Amino acid sequence: MSSAKLRQAKGEPAGSQGTDSNSARLHTRLGQLLSARPDVCPSAYVAELASLQDKVAGPSPSSVVETLLEQELGERCARSF
Repeated sequence: MSSAKLRQAKGEPAGSQGTDSNSARLHTRLGQLLSARPDVCPSAYVAELASLQDKVAGPSPSSVVETLLEQELGERCARSF
């Protein structure tokens, strides 16, 4: 799905870039995920990332997050993770 179609699916105007907002949400989600995985990150990082658990702007549909991850990774999430 192209970024324009993704923005349209989310109800954003067609000309809207939204990259800063989308990027911030993705980074927050990734930090939240890593904060819940002490087997992946050192404890000092987990403690710092845990602060993101309370600072999420609002829930994003998992399909939107998955699409953004796949665009950034260049492959399907199932293959990457």
